[in-house]
Amino acid sequence: MEEWRLLDLEYANPCMNLAVEEAILRMVGSGMAPSTLRFWRNVNAVVVGYFQGVLSEVNFEMCKKYGTTIARRMTGGGCVYQDLGNLNYSFFYAEIILWFQKILLKSFELLAKELLGDSTFLV
Repeated sequence: MEEWRLLDLEYANPCMNLAVEEAILRMVGSGMAPSTLRFWRNVNAVVVGYFQGVLSEVNFEMCKKYGTTIARRMTGGGCVYQDLGNLNYSFFYAEIILWFQKILLKSFELLAKELLGDSTFLV
């Protein structure tokens, strides 16, 4: 049976919470940490998805009025408001991350071969 890690870890700063998410992903993906389940909350924050335009998604005047932090996460998806009444959870499964990395690398290799006729620069 695979070993999992449970993290009940949160910070007052929403940007720090999102940075921890990225760090966990990188550590699990590199094999330096076991698969991980994390529970956390943000304090008064608007979190924007990676591919979204902040100017079209966020009401800056209201964020300023209420002291709301605006942060961007490293994953896609919609813009969400989070506060201490919202429990976030994330799970990072090593096998899926490693599988995805292999598939992504292979797709880049195939694309390079088609476009450039050679993928040796990817080694």
